[in-house]
Amino acid sequence: MKISQKLVLLFLFNGLIPTLAIGGFSYFNTQRSLDQQIQIQLRNTLARQSDKIDIVATQNIDTITLFALREQMRLILDHYDQTHQAADRQQLNAVLTTFQHDNRSLRRIHILDTNGAVISSSDPRLIGKSYAGTPVFAKGSAGIDVTLFFKDIDGVLGQYLTAPVFQNGHKIGVAIIENQVDSYLQVTSDYTDTGKTGETFLVGPASSGRPTQYLTPVRFNADAALTVYHATSQGAPKDYRNHPVLQLTKTIDSTGWTVGVKMDKAEVYAPVFQLRNLTIITIVVIAIAMALLGWFFPRRLSRRLTRFTAIATRIRDGSLGERVQVDSKDEIGTLATAFNDMTTGLLESHARLIASILGLSQGFIMANTDGTVITINDAARRLLKAPSAGSGPETMSALFHNVEQFDIAKYIKDCLEQKKPAEARDVTLEGAFFNIFLSPIMLDGQTRGVVVLLSDETEERILQRSRDEFFSIASHELRTPLTAIRGNTNMMLDYYKEQLKDPDLHSIVNDVYEASVRLIDIVNDFLDMSSLEQGKIAFVNAPFDIVATAKEAIIATEKAAADKKLTLRIAPPKEPLLPVVADHDRVRQILASMLDNAVKFTETGTITISFEPTAKATMRIHVTDPGRGIPPEAQKLLFHKFQQATGSILTRDNTSATGLGLYIGRLLAQGLHGTLDMTHTEVGKGTTFTLELPMGEATASVQSFIKVES
Repeated sequence: MKISQKLVLLFLFNGLIPTLAIGGFSYFNTQRSLDQQIQIQLRNTLARQSDKIDIVATQNIDTITLFALREQMRLILDHYDQTHQAADRQQLNAVLTTFQHDNRSLRRIHILDTNGAVISSSDPRLIGKSYAGTPVFAKGSAGIDVTLFFKDIDGVLGQYLTAPVFQNGHKIGVAIIENQVDSYLQVTSDYTDTGKTGETFLVGPASSGRPTQYLTPVRFNADAALTVYHATSQGAPKDYRNHPVLQLTKTIDSTGWTVGVKMDKAEVYAPVFQLRNLTIITIVVIAIAMALLGWFFPRRLSRRLTRFTAIATRIRDGSLGERVQVDSKDEIGTLATAFNDMTTGLLESHARLIASILGLSQGFIMANTDGTVITINDAARRLLKAPSAGSGPETMSALFHNVEQFDIAKYIKDCLEQKKPAEARDVTLEGAFFNIFLSPIMLDGQTRGVVVLLSDETEERILQRSRDEFFSIASHELRTPLTAIRGNTNMMLDYYKEQLKDPDLHSIVNDVYEASVRLIDIVNDFLDMSSLEQGKIAFVNAPFDIVATAKEAIIATEKAAADKKLTLRIAPPKEPLLPVVADHDRVRQILASMLDNAVKFTETGTITISFEPTAKATMRIHVTDPGRGIPPEAQKLLFHKFQQATGSILTRDNTSATGLGLYIGRLLAQGLHGTLDMTHTEVGKGTTFTLELPMGEATASVQSFIKVES
């Protein structure tokens, strides 16, 4: 049905309906609108009030949590739990006094032992009092709780904040704070937007079969706090005064409390009857006016809209040069002007988009769901070595027919069916390498086509290959002269001691020897890194005794450890271990690197290797040192080339490290189908690195070999 026809019927309908029917309809809509308005008002008020109460409750949870986690208090309480010295009580009292001074809203603070007896309190009169068997002690023993309210001997309302106190994973007591409730009362006594009868109320946690308990006073009953109200379950909701009300409630997640906002129905619906008569009169007047205009205005409006629709249809079909004639200054004329401006902007944007796509350095192709090409730029044609477009439509299959072993139709199908991007790397075409990225074009939840981006990686591949080859050749060429330097200086130190009696000369030769050894290690690291990154290392996996391999790694590292007076030990396994299935030499290399790393960053103590079989048939080898530890800001540097996870810029000089050990170790572990990670660290207390490798089935010979001594 046309708009003009709908408008005529609407005018006639309003003119013919009896006044009584119109009045009833108006009255119904007014009442419904008022209901919605009141519901919105109550909902907004409830949201505001519940948020305020939740914030106060969260602040109270933070207060008791902060107090229960105070390190000084827990240390003193732990010491008192072990010695029961009076001096500890005095120190606890001082801690409570300080905390209460910093938090003026707190009334009293108590610390209870695990039996519920008060051992320290900001009120000395309560020391020795037992809370055993009370709800506050039960809740505080179970966890952090702020849900209990109470009245003191003077009838003043207060709140318990309680939490268990732990030290080293062991519960050593319970903390109880008696808090003021001024913040809650300020929220519940805010009657903004609730009229003369509205109020906010806070009741205890909901529980099946239990009556409602008000936690705070209400507007018309100052003594309602902690009193029980038996709600009426039949008919409309009624409040504690037995007045019918409109109310909404919400549960506070952090405490389980229920916050409610309500207003008396008598106050809510008072304006309805006043609006009824006014609405009826207004509708009658408007109906007469619309009946007079019903024959003129719809016809004129519909003609202009019909022209508007026809032009919009042509623009949708691609005729972006179409314009709407502006023949008036009313809203339709303003809409026509805006529509013309939008079309002009759309035409300009379309031109810029096409120019941008054609000028992209990456290849760009847009296609329909059937694979027909809509747009393709010169970069894509160059990468695909495709000729210029002919007279007919191009297809994606035709564009990619020269690409070796690549099915573009399958990629497009998967991309469109799964409605998510797809990617193909290292696609080759006549010696060139490029990556392909596909993304579906979505509109109203439906796939309308696909966009394909092509990125040329040929130059990057050539550059990377040249860099790797240079790196490998240079490292090989360096190793030969360095080996000669190390051998000759070693012979001088061993067989020409008489000629090196001069301490300075002996020190120089020794420095040359140590430098050559260090350089050979660096070259070997470079060669390993290069081979691993190029995938040129073959791993020979076989079952072997991991404990014996760990001993071999210790032997390779014990001289460096002895120079620093460090001890290397193996924690004896609690039970016979299954063999590890991996490349024995590479595992020994990883363990030696882990031990060498631990020795470099440890000044004193014992470095331990321990073993942990897992349920997923893997073996975890832990190397734990009591060294410096790794600060949080430096941990992100772990396992990166030429990076050391340390907080000092001088560490590289102090440890003579290249920053390749962990990087090479992780690459080797991945090649062995395992992992290498840092599993624990603490600044000033040490670090644990863990190598995880697959285990195999135990055999009789291996099983007996693995039973090692401590």
